[in-house]
Amino acid sequence: MGYDLDAMISTQLSTVWLVMAGAVALIGALIVAWALFSDRSRGRKRCPKCWYDMSATVGLICPECGRDAERPARLEKTRRRWVIAAIGMVVALGSLYPALKGFQKRNGLWSLMPTEAIIQWYNVTGWPKYRGSASSEELFYRLVYGDASVSQRHRVYKTLLPQAIKSRDRWPVTLPMRVGIRPGPFFQRDGSIFFTVEAVNPKGSNIRDSLQGAGLLVNYLYFRYSDPTHELAVIDSSTTRIDVRAEVPGWNGSHTIRVTPVATIDDAITPVRDTSVDAKVQSAVQIHLYDRGPERRYLHLTFGRYDMLAPQGLEDLAFGLRVEFRSGSDVFASCRCFFSDAPFGSPATCEVLIEGDVDRLFDLNATTAQWTVVVSGDGEMALRRFDREKYWAGSITVPKSQVLRYVQGGNGWQSVP
Repeated sequence: MGYDLDAMISTQLSTVWLVMAGAVALIGALIVAWALFSDRSRGRKRCPKCWYDMSATVGLICPECGRDAERPARLEKTRRRWVIAAIGMVVALGSLYPALKGFQKRNGLWSLMPTEAIIQWYNVTGWPKYRGSASSEELFYRLVYGDASVSQRHRVYKTLLPQAIKSRDRWPVTLPMRVGIRPGPFFQRDGSIFFTVEAVNPKGSNIRDSLQGAGLLVNYLYFRYSDPTHELAVIDSSTTRIDVRAEVPGWNGSHTIRVTPVATIDDAITPVRDTSVDAKVQSAVQIHLYDRGPERRYLHLTFGRYDMLAPQGLEDLAFGLRVEFRSGSDVFASCRCFFSDAPFGSPATCEVLIEGDVDRLFDLNATTAQWTVVVSGDGEMALRRFDREKYWAGSITVPKSQVLRYVQGGNGWQSVP
């Protein structure tokens, strides 16, 4: 199933140890209760110091020890055995400490929180996109390893399914419809999860596709190196919605995305041409060319958090790119990519195969590279960034000083002459 066996065993042993420690703690609590509350007077008159029975004694002075109770109420006090109570407290607290310490080491104080409390915490504060925090790791363990109840697991799936399915409410009729399947950090990542995606229109000519297993569910931490969207087919102008159904063992759910077909890309996402954005892109972009053998020539393009490249008012800017390698006006190689969100503040990155006359890019014998790199905004690729309503539609020429290449069997990374 792809689970972390060590973590599962650790979780189970921690649970068993907590139960055992809880039983000992209960014994300690019973000792404390007996020591403090079991010996009540029940109408008897007793000396508050030596507990001699004074029922037949006249007055408030104890004939055994000579203690003066001073007032009648003191003769009816409950006897407290403080030493025995202290021993019971030590037993109770001492038995719980190792168990609580073991849980605390796993995911901090979140390991001591009830599952329902963690779920409600996320319902209020918002569900995370990635695992990594102590709270998310703890909830994941409980969902996967069975500590969470069936009802809790199903409620989490129901809550997260709409967040796992992404697309646009407007889509060009000339392009294949794309749906993003991003199960998020709490769905199981193995063959036990199954998605059915269907584009629905009143004419009945529906488009259906199914997706299953680890090939779909890329580790969410590494989506920046992959395309998490799934291509259906070219929709027609009568398509009204996208229905997505998800199935995991013991649970299934559905989510609907309403769709309005539009004529062009620019009707679905707004183009932005801004020289200030062009300048920032040009200064920040880095291009690495990898030669990993025949048919394995890649472009690796990065720049720092691209959300920061957009000037004020354009924070929702998407970057879908077309990269062209030109010799004069001739485009002899190219590739297309888009930037997904970059987790944990890391640079935005895309890596794609280069198509065309790629050998010219890795010719180390040439004293001067007779080509330039032009990066342009690509609206079709930008459509895949579902959370953005505008895209960069500019164009820049990347200086060779910002291009490095690596040739297999060569001398490592080299600048382009």
